[in-house]
Amino acid sequence: MRKQTSTCPPDARVAQLAQGDHGVLATSELLACGLTHAGIHRRARAGRLHRLHHGVYAVGHAAVSRKGRLLAAVKACGAGAVLSHQSAAELWKLAPRCPGPIHVTVPEPRRPRPGPGIAVYRSKAVLDRDVARRSGIPVTTPVRTLRELKRVLPREEWEAAIDRARARGFDVGDVIDSRRPAARSSGSSCGFAAAIASRHRGSTCGLAGTWSISSGRRAG
Repeated sequence: MRKQTSTCPPDARVAQLAQGDHGVLATSELLACGLTHAGIHRRARAGRLHRLHHGVYAVGHAAVSRKGRLLAAVKACGAGAVLSHQSAAELWKLAPRCPGPIHVTVPEPRRPRPGPGIAVYRSKAVLDRDVARRSGIPVTTPVRTLRELKRVLPREEWEAAIDRARARGFDVGDVIDSRRPAARSSGSSCGFAAAIASRHRGSTCGLAGTWSISSGRRAG
C-alpha cells in the first residue's frame, strides 16, 4: 500500500496516482488515497470507477489501454505478482499479442483467484533478479520470460522470440546454452500452451514447478 501525505482531496489523489498507473488502481490504493469502501462503491455506481477485476478499478472511464489491462491483471493478483509467459513476451516485444487470458505469476503459497481473463501461475521463487519493471508494470525479465516460453512455444515460435530478443539487444546466451529442447508443435502457441495446461496438471513448467488451470499454475 502506498502512503499518501498530500493534503489534496481524496479524488485528486486518486487522479494523480492513476495517471502514473495507466488509469488503473487496486482497492488498497484507493483506500490509501483516502476513500472508504462505501465511497468506492458509490463512485462505481456513479460511473466514476469501473471494475476491471475483483479489487481493481479503472479511474474515470473504462477505455483502458492494453498496458492498463496488463497492469490491472497484475494488481488483481496481489503482492508479489508479475506479468509472465506470453504476456511478458508481448510487453517485451518478443512475441505478438496472444489472444486469451493475461498470464501472471505469483509466489507460493499464495493462491489468488482474480476471476476470468487471468491465468495465474505459482512459483516457488520469484527472485529479484527475475523481475523488472517495464512501462510501470512488474514483469519477468527477458531471460526468465524466454525460459518460460521455451516450455510452451512451438520450436519455430520460440526461435523467433530469441531472434527478436537478440535484435533488441538482450543477452540470450544463458537461454541458448540450456539443453532442454523447445516444445514441438505445428499449432499456435496460445492453443498449444492451453493444451499443455489442460493435460498436465502437476507436470513441470517454467523454471521448476507445476501447472494447473487458471486458478494457479505452478511456474518456477
